[in-house]
Amino acid sequence: MQLSHKEKIIFDTDIGSDIDDSFALGYLLNKSDVDLIGVTCVSGQSYERALLSKIMIELASQNVPVYYGNDKPLGEQEELQPVCHMTNLLDKYEVKGSIEKENASDFLVRIVNEYPCEITLVSVAPFTNVAKALLTDKDFGKKLKRLVIMGGKVDQSKTLKKVLDWNILCDVKAGDIMLSSEFRELVIFPCDLTNTVFTPSSYLKENVSGVYEEVLNDMGNNWFERDHIVFHYHDPMAAVYCVKPELFKLTEGTMSIINDENGSYTVFDESGHKHHLAIGIDREAFLSELYNTISNKEN
Repeated sequence: MQLSHKEKIIFDTDIGSDIDDSFALGYLLNKSDVDLIGVTCVSGQSYERALLSKIMIELASQNVPVYYGNDKPLGEQEELQPVCHMTNLLDKYEVKGSIEKENASDFLVRIVNEYPCEITLVSVAPFTNVAKALLTDKDFGKKLKRLVIMGGKVDQSKTLKKVLDWNILCDVKAGDIMLSSEFRELVIFPCDLTNTVFTPSSYLKENVSGVYEEVLNDMGNNWFERDHIVFHYHDPMAAVYCVKPELFKLTEGTMSIINDENGSYTVFDESGHKHHLAIGIDREAFLSELYNTISNKEN
């Protein structure tokens, strides 16, 4: 595999449930200074999720390999999203290429050993693939350039007290393995921040153009037909950060998972220095960067 001198990224996703994964993938595919060297999929119907990723890749006239991993979480936990809601799009969009047979976590281990300290892994899904890679290779985290994730929750004082965000909730064991492991750099986009930026369906229709216009509107229709009135930019924040970190404000600390009589939940210790936590965003500049790139009109 020939790698350029661009930002080398692997995108780990559960595309096909929400539409923000598709926005993040489209952004990375369209960004001229990104070398997207692989996409890994996870969660229920992970093969179908891989096919949806391939649709996005082929619309961009690129040849990025796609791998799929576990349909179920580690351990005995119940699968919380067994169905990929957007499989109906596979009847409309033809997938010409094939999905790689190598398991997603095996690919992750192999590629970081081939290119140690060069690859940014952007994980915006249940962290099963990441945890399996860490279990296979104890030094996996140190061989990444950095890991950027969407996951975790800092504020436990509101209505959803002591509740995990979705990505960690879907595989608590995997999340615990990941947050307990050592990385050269781990950047966390918690739902505290990602929940603050959202737009209605009309915004998508008015602002997307180019090769992704039809498929993103189809995915948007699928999302909004499931009684959602807005969509949040959870996953695109992690993707955009890799190229435009100046749009975000970060702080240092350590996030971990607590398991006690109240259940499982994340806590953030500001006195630690293990992780970087995103706490602020330039909303308008972020939306401009995302939509211009998605529509192939880079700023």
